Amino acid sequence: METSHSEKLVELDSLIEFSRLVNSSYDLRFILGNILFTIMGKMMITKGLIFLKNEKADVLRLEIAKGIKDGSDGDTIPNRFPVDANFTLSDFDNAPDIFIKNKINFFFKIYFDRRLLGVLCLGDKFVNSDNSLSKRDVIFIESLLSISASAIENSIRFNEITNLNSNLSTKIRQLNSLFELSKEYNSVLLESSKIVRLLGYTLRGSFAVKDFFILNFSSDKIEFLSESKIDLTDDEIRFLSEIKHNYKTDEVKLEKLQEKLSSKEIILLVPIFNHGKLSNIVFLSEKLNKLDFTNEDLNFLESVLNLSAISIDNSVLVKQYLEKQKIEKELNIAREIQLGLLPDVLPEMSGYDLHALNIPARFVGGDYYDVIKLNESECAFIIADVSGKGMPASLLMANIQSAVHSFLSIYSDSNLELTEVTAKLNSIIYDNTASDKFITFFWGILNKEKHTFKYINAGHNPPFHISGENISELKEGGLMIGVMKDMIPYESGEINIGVNDIIVLFTDGVSEAKNVNDDEFSEESILNVIKENKNSGSKEITDKLIEEINNFSRGTAQFDDITTIVIKRTD
Repeated sequence: METSHSEKLVELDSLIEFSRLVNSSYDLRFILGNILFTIMGKMMITKGLIFLKNEKADVLRLEIAKGIKDGSDGDTIPNRFPVDANFTLSDFDNAPDIFIKNKINFFFKIYFDRRLLGVLCLGDKFVNSDNSLSKRDVIFIESLLSISASAIENSIRFNEITNLNSNLSTKIRQLNSLFELSKEYNSVLLESSKIVRLLGYTLRGSFAVKDFFILNFSSDKIEFLSESKIDLTDDEIRFLSEIKHNYKTDEVKLEKLQEKLSSKEIILLVPIFNHGKLSNIVFLSEKLNKLDFTNEDLNFLESVLNLSAISIDNSVLVKQYLEKQKIEKELNIAREIQLGLLPDVLPEMSGYDLHALNIPARFVGGDYYDVIKLNESECAFIIADVSGKGMPASLLMANIQSAVHSFLSIYSDSNLELTEVTAKLNSIIYDNTASDKFITFFWGILNKEKHTFKYINAGHNPPFHISGENISELKEGGLMIGVMKDMIPYESGEINIGVNDIIVLFTDGVSEAKNVNDDEFSEESILNVIKENKNSGSKEITDKLIEEINNFSRGTAQFDDITTIVIKRTD
């Protein structure tokens, strides 16, 4: 009994000392070697292997082996082991040859945080006639592997970080070079000859090339920018203009061109693309040390060459920037015009709950809405969408707003028919706008005494009338405003409005709002929101509609204005 207790203490001390040893190093082979040395020495085993799992593939890689003939570090086997944590060769359905040939009989899986790290593989004991491990042996091995798992995991992660840091250091050096070159290129707008000279310094300093020259395709005239050059035929220029990737000189299909390049000791052709279009080809001679260009060389080389191409294009970019600033200024003016045409406050109408909302897009659209009090019992509701964007759309909107207010003033005084007003409005817009400009237009007169809504729809998205469970679209009208001067007369429609009825007017920026898959929000979705919130007020209905549109189009930019008017009869 005392002997058994003493042996357990010795084993415990051994495990504690082993833990200190393997956790003192990040050297994976040192850790794995000590695992095999400790277990094989204690168990009197002559053969041992450790496989570690490849995180990128479902295989295990041989990391270290002792006492075997067939197999070397780096060999792989499929991850098809029995499910148990420890098992024997007889438990395999189809054991790998390396285990059979070397009589590897005992296997122990190595886990870290319930994740398989690898497998310890052991041969027979040479002092045990029955070739088995005792329960005590198994407990010792499992304990030692449990202690080793964190050291193995730490070593793997440490090596990954070390390799990553090494790669990062190389990239940082290259980025510093690119940064310094960028400062030189972009400090001022350089002439192409100065850019080529700076590029030459970089190519000779970083790659030790003997010579280079640049063929430029960015302008109408194809020409060499460098002092070194060769005479090219039309066929040769045509061939070069169509290359899509790096070419070695011996891969050039035109024999005469290949001879010209070889005579200049050119070995590599590197195309530079700007927005997918060929802008330059750089011809590089061999290195002074005669070494080939490596993949790392080519990656860095392409970055240097692309940076040079960017500098060449800087003058164009500056010009584009100034033009963009001019457009932005125009858009801001157009936005101010548009917002100035929309009502600040809606008129109150007893017995009705009214709410309107306009959310402008970044690029100014042509949405227009208005609510105009005609007399004590009537209000006019207008919603329209002007074709185009920017300043032209805003000016056309100003025209329609002015015309609407003028005609409604006449209407309120002389009771002019809505169909006649719409026809006159169409004629004015047609006579004063370009042929490619038009307006989708809807307006209606709400009488709060009679609870009627008389309207005309001139090619606009049909508003919805929700009355209990009944849903109708307000479609009566005619063609869009400004398309034709003389056309079939407009027809008017009229509906009766019951208590709690809802009328929703909207522009196509609502129904055609898009998500990341380019799907449209749809009129069906608008209806679903209204029906689900029909017991709410007009503002709450509007807020819920905008919330659903935002959820639907999350991750995409708003391209068109969003405009709605919600009318609800309350009593």
